[in-house]
Amino acid sequence: MPPLPSPTFVGTPYDDAFFGYRVVVPPGWRRSTHPRLTRQTPGSPPTGHEIFTVRTIADEEQQVACCLVGSAPPPLAYTVMVQVVENPQRLSSDQWFGERYTANQVTRVTISGRAAIRAKDSPVGLAPGATGIWVARDEVIFKVTPQQYDPRWLPVGANEARLIEDCQNIVDSFELTR
Repeated sequence: MPPLPSPTFVGTPYDDAFFGYRVVVPPGWRRSTHPRLTRQTPGSPPTGHEIFTVRTIADEEQQVACCLVGSAPPPLAYTVMVQVVENPQRLSSDQWFGERYTANQVTRVTISGRAAIRAKDSPVGLAPGATGIWVARDEVIFKVTPQQYDPRWLPVGANEARLIEDCQNIVDSFELTR
């Protein structure tokens, strides 16, 4: 069974034609356009990553500037990252995940008709207590993970519990479109 957002979750679908996926983005959220945070690498297969954030463009710019001097990464706090990485051996989601990570709770699910992994408390960068998904398509793996929950990096005026719920709902809305 695929993960599903909470029944009360509302948002706007974001369709990414470059990578071929869709997520639902809650009100106030957007896809980052900052060149240091979002990358699309053409090729065969295309790879890169995209970040969904509730931060304003000005806040994101300020936070990225802070990180350029070697401090911790606040612009990634309370975000969702969709990473598309090469999988030239065409490993299954289970094989790819198993070779790289350990997790407290791993569940095998189906996303868009493909076998996928849903893992809690796994790789570095994944927010503690959060659940990410990994799904293989052709020669790539999609990794969809909430990033670092850290109250020091909470966007001004944000409700932490709401951001955590929004992050998980974005992850759970992920589907492939091709």
